[in-house]
This record gives sequence, C-alpha cells and structure tokens, in this order.
Amino acid sequence: MEIGAAIFFTDYSMAPTDLAVALEQRGFDSLWVAEHSHMPVTRRFTHPLGEAALTKEYFDVMDPFVTLSAAAAVTKRLKLGTAISLPTRAHPWWGCVAKIAPPACPHRAISLGYRSSVG
Repeated sequence: MEIGAAIFFTDYSMAPTDLAVALEQRGFDSLWVAEHSHMPVTRRFTHPLGEAALTKEYFDVMDPFVTLSAAAAVTKRLKLGTAISLPTRAHPWWGCVAKIAPPACPHRAISLGYRSSVG
C-alpha cells in the first residue's frame, strides 16, 4: 500500500514510536511530520477562516528530526520525512540537529520537504 500518514507530534498526541510501529504493522508506506518552530508575533495576512485557523498544535509541535529519529529506531521499512521544513527561518543549530539525529539510525534515509519562506 502506498499510503502515508502525516501528523503534528505534540506532548498530547500519540508518541512517535507508537505511531510508527502501528503504521508499519498495518502496511502503511510512510510517516510525514510537521515542523513549525517559528511563530510570527503578528500575522501579515488574515486567514480566510480567521484567527482560529491557527490551532494549538502549531505552537506545540515537537522537533521533526527528533521524532523522525525515534520513529526510525523502531521501524525497518517505513519511509520517513518532513511534510515541510523551513531551513531559512531556522537557527543554524537546527541544521546541526538535522545532520546529527538521522545517523543514530544509519540504515535509514529521511526525506526533507523544504520551503524557503512562509507567506
């Protein structure tokens, strides 16, 4: 089956390791995680659905490289990746995390979806 799952991992969501194992056991192809480490103080544009459109998980999302590394440690074939990553908005330290975390599971590759800025 070539169906994946996407999630905002937070302290109140399912744990990355539990979800990764469950997806692999059920034949899912991939797991994609969100990154939203930078929240604007003010918004330049109003979302069509209003301020409520930016929900709690945007503020609480876990680091994508840590959650993907945890998922890689407990799975064998599940493809892993970021749904979107914002490297130009990040501190250089995040680039180090991206390089350090995945080698903890050297037999795995992590796909990165990049975007240069947020509109």
